[in-house]
Formats: sequence, structure tokens, C-alpha cells
Amino acid sequence: STMSPVQTATSVILEALGYEPQVSTLSVPVTLASLKNKDIDVFLGNWMPSMTADIKPYLDDKSVEQIGTNLEGAGYGLVVPQYVADAGVKSLADLGKLKGVKLHYASQGATSLDLAPMLAFRLLGLDVDHVFGFPGRGEGRLGFERGEFSIDYQTTTAYLRSSLPLVKNGEAVPLFSFGALDDKGKFGRDPNFADIPTIAEAVEIVTGKRPGGVEWDAFYSFLIAGFPAQKLLLLPKDTPADIVAAWRDVLRRMTKDADYIARKDDMIGEYEQVTDAAGEELFRQAITITPEARAWVRDYLAKTYNVGFD
Repeated sequence: STMSPVQTATSVILEALGYEPQVSTLSVPVTLASLKNKDIDVFLGNWMPSMTADIKPYLDDKSVEQIGTNLEGAGYGLVVPQYVADAGVKSLADLGKLKGVKLHYASQGATSLDLAPMLAFRLLGLDVDHVFGFPGRGEGRLGFERGEFSIDYQTTTAYLRSSLPLVKNGEAVPLFSFGALDDKGKFGRDPNFADIPTIAEAVEIVTGKRPGGVEWDAFYSFLIAGFPAQKLLLLPKDTPADIVAAWRDVLRRMTKDADYIARKDDMIGEYEQVTDAAGEELFRQAITITPEARAWVRDYLAKTYNVGFD
């Protein structure tokens, strides 16, 4: 990471000027809000132009001031180990050069949650050998740590707990996130990893085209069902309206509870829990797939992995 030496150099300068700098590791949304609230004084990690949408509201209301550039000509996003660099990958735009380089991935199965990364790797043009039969992502990560697999993914909580230390030690590199939905159902960057490109951005960088078509539609349907809308609180269809209203009221009050707010980030990261219209939109997207996308993914699984359908 370029930010560690920048922070170190800045700290040395500030100490020489008589200050006592304290470095806090925060996500971009929390950092910008903290600047506005005067909880912190300086932010050195505003990567432009990718964070334009994040910082613009604060620049517009003049609660944050952009002083200048602290790194000229720096890149961000993909950093690769030597064997990948030797294959010609110098930036995310070069990821297509990995064609012909066999990557290995520990998978729970072609029709499991690992269908989403399977389709993502295909969209990026990567040659990935999916080794089926692993009971969970934890076992896959351990295989990755042992060097048995060369690519892996983890859910947010597992990543923060178990994979981030690998990243900090230089043993793993984050390429992209699967993104997140906001409270209006719009897809964008994961608030926990606002400096990491989404899969949509990665596809556009690698292919030069905005993602689209039946293959992207199929992937996106399983992406939403598998991640942003994975864990929904459901009630039986004929539940009386007053009971539904009571549950929703409890959820609204939960999100404002001081103990919940204090513990939430450690448990689920910076995701917002939603109900009412926002929850219904999540559910709608989770169960929606076009007939064309459904037919495509069934045909792909049948021909590639001999998956049978009743």
C-alpha cells in the first residue's frame, strides 16, 4: 500500500513541528463524516477520481476542504505478486493478460454460493480451475494460505477477521469487491471497502466495456441473491398486518438502539439494516431473474459441469 509510507512520512513531519499525530483506520464514508464533524483533522487517502462521488457533497457544503495532491502519478486497486507481474499484469487493465495462466479456487460447488465468483471470474476472462467439495469458505481460505489455491473470496466479516491480516502482511491482494446495494436498491461500492473497485468496475476496466448482456444479467441475479439480500427476515405469507407492522417497528427501533449502534460495525461492518420499502426492494431483486438469464446459466452449468436439472 502507498498509504502506509505517506502516513509515516506525514507523522514524522508533524512530530517535528511539535504535534502528536494519531492515525485511525476508518472507511471512506466514516472518514469524511468525521472530517465534517471535526473528529479528525486530516485525510490522506482521497483517491481521485474514483472517490469524486464520496467527497463531492462535503466539498459542495464547504464542510471539507481539499488542500492539494500528496501523491503524483500513483495508481490504485490491483497489486499483484511477482508471478502475476511476470505474466504482464501491471494494472487492473492488464488483468486480461492472465489468460492462459491457470488459477485454482476452492469451491463449495457449482450450484452453491460459489456460483457468483465462478461467473465473475468468467466475466473477467480468468482461467480458473474450480476444485469442488469444500464445506465452506473458511476451508478455502486455509487452502489459500497454504498456497494450494491462488485466488479466493471471503464474505465481509470473514475478510475483516481472517483475510485482512494476510493483505496487511503482503500475502494477499484484494482485486475487487462484489459491491453493495444502498437503501434505494442501487448497486455501488461496498461501504466497508470504498477504495476497492466493484466487480462491475473491474469488468469495465478489463474489457473496456460497461457490463451488460445475458451473461452479466445472470451473474447479477445470483450476486444480489447471494450477497446484499442473502439474509432476509421473512414472515409467513398470511401473517396479519398488525404483526408485520410490529416486526417492522421493532427493526426500525433496533437500528436506533445505542447498544446496536455501538456493536454493529464489529459484527456486520458498515452495512445498514433496512425494512419497509427498502427491504421489499432487496427481496424483489433477490428473486428476480429474466427467463433468458435463467436459461443461459442452466445451459452453462449443464455443459460445463454436467449439472442436471429436474
